Amino acid sequence: MERLKRTKLNIVIFGISWLVFPPLFLYLSIKWKKPKIFGRIILTIFAPISLILLMTTTVYGYSYYYHYIKRGSRAEIEESTGIDFPGFKTIKERQLQGSIGFNGDFNMTRTVQIDTAYIDGILNAINNTQLNDSVPPNVFKGWDTRSTDKISFHYLDKQDYIDFTIERETGLMDIKFGSY
Repeated sequence: MERLKRTKLNIVIFGISWLVFPPLFLYLSIKWKKPKIFGRIILTIFAPISLILLMTTTVYGYSYYYHYIKRGSRAEIEESTGIDFPGFKTIKERQLQGSIGFNGDFNMTRTVQIDTAYIDGILNAINNTQLNDSVPPNVFKGWDTRSTDKISFHYLDKQDYIDFTIERETGLMDIKFGSY
């Protein structure tokens, strides 16, 4: 039983060292005489490649999630405005304006369709929210409902912004968001 636990522990240490630190893998594989010499050479070469691939996937995966899923989403709009938005249908997917800068700056646009039956409910929610809303310092947040054909919202904090305009007649909502 003790030997089985030790063998399992050796396999776990062997696998972790192969992924994290190839020279340690090479040392342990020679000491424990696990694979043959050709297998050790192949695994030693592929260990750093797999680690680089894992790191690259993690970094670019999060970047994709942040720019193309999280930012400009319904949840972000609700958090910025403080009101519940009805579901909407995407007309024009997120489009990157220019490129993502070295320091993370980016600008994106997106067009969605809201059912026009919900626009009066949004206006009522806007009026109730503006009366009770407290804005933290260094944040600009405001609605513009003066126009007869459009409703606009602007949100700007230290580094992020989101602006959108809803056309009252058609329910089209143009969203612009990004970081600077």
